[in-house]
Amino acid sequence: MVKICCACQRTELGGTWMEGIVLSADERLTHGYCPECFAEVMENLQAFIAQHQLGVGAGCLSSTGNLTTCGLS
Repeated sequence: MVKICCACQRTELGGTWMEGIVLSADERLTHGYCPECFAEVMENLQAFIAQHQLGVGAGCLSSTGNLTTCGLS
């Protein structure tokens, strides 16, 4: 089974990620992230979580200090 990066479309062959690989129509494929894209996605995810941990907690407190539903139903 050949792994293709779902972000940059590079293909892993023999442990090496390469661009521009042409595969046959009967090739079995799976998707994942190459190491570079995985590192970038994880950085973005950590930044997103950090940003929302600060913003959501404060925005979901009522004037009495109790948690609210933050407008969610």
